[in-house]
Amino acid sequence: MPSQAVEVRIESAAEIAEELRAELERWTDEVFGQIAYQWAPSQWYATARIDGNLVGSLTLVAREAAAAAERVRVGGVGNVVTKPAYRRRGVALAMMLAAEGVMRARLDAEFGLLICRRAVAPVYEKAGWVRVAGPTRFWQPAGITTYPEETLILQLTAREWPGGSIDLCGLPW
Repeated sequence: MPSQAVEVRIESAAEIAEELRAELERWTDEVFGQIAYQWAPSQWYATARIDGNLVGSLTLVAREAAAAAERVRVGGVGNVVTKPAYRRRGVALAMMLAAEGVMRARLDAEFGLLICRRAVAPVYEKAGWVRVAGPTRFWQPAGITTYPEETLILQLTAREWPGGSIDLCGLPW
């Protein structure tokens, strides 16, 4: 089957239609609902379409986090979802590249940052993301939690990643 063009649109949480937001939240619940974390509200939504069909989404947040006790401005990528019938067609890669553009131009982020399962980390590495050691900690209602899987960053400026332990300084995204 020939490759079809992936169209990606990124909108702020204030701009996105309520009906679309509800659909994206249903997708997120279906894919990530079994994960027992409380998540930060999304500030931006990316949607991917092929031939007008909604096939993927991700969310973004802008946050000041800490790495090795140094403050870093991050664009947090979360809730990356591609409908199963459209996987392995470059949908996630197209969304990640569009998110990178927003993190650079609109969020003034020094780094992109995401947390994920080990099994899906290679998807992000294809887009230039790099695994970092951490540990990565974030807030939860019961207290500070350490994330047990992977943390990846994308360098967006000349600044080098400080390394060391990571504090998301709030809920994960």
